[in-house]
Amino acid sequence: MQILSRCTIINMTACLATVFAVSATGNTQDNAAPNLKAFEMCVSVESDLERLACFDAAAKTFDFKKTQKVLDNSAHIQKEAERLRAEAKAARDAEQRLKAEAEAKAKALEAQKKEEFGRADAEVRTVDLIEDEILRIHKPKVGGIVLMLKNSQVWQQVDGNRPGRIVPGMKVKIKKTRMGGYLMTIELSGKVIRVKRII
Repeated sequence: MQILSRCTIINMTACLATVFAVSATGNTQDNAAPNLKAFEMCVSVESDLERLACFDAAAKTFDFKKTQKVLDNSAHIQKEAERLRAEAKAARDAEQRLKAEAEAKAKALEAQKKEEFGRADAEVRTVDLIEDEILRIHKPKVGGIVLMLKNSQVWQQVDGNRPGRIVPGMKVKIKKTRMGGYLMTIELSGKVIRVKRII
């Protein structure tokens, strides 16, 4: 950088010779990247005339084709990097979308298993046990008591066991038996009755 800082008209020939030497050295030492040292050295020349002459000399030895090739390669690499980043983002987005869809399907299936519990026409293998709360009670003239749960399911007693005192708000458990029937346990009293789902 200091070689041309004190160049004068008298020693301009020697300075330009130095510029050529630097350019030649750069071209032989590093073929992959253009040599810019000669131009950098010219920036420090104070005289406008000498600085112009310095730039002219540097330009004569500068490989513009190589420079353009390096710039083109750099642009290609940057474009390729941007493409890969875009593909990676798209892959992440797709993975998150598939995960969200899978979670939604799992929740829907679980809800269906509970909703179809006790139905003879169930489309999926239902859960084996549900817990809920009695919403309403109906005592028909014929048949066992009818219990509507908070989940809107309606069950009716099908055995002759005495269920004891039952009122709305009591919690119950309904369990599927190995034989395919259903047993309801009144949690407060511990009474167990056999039931079937009617709605």
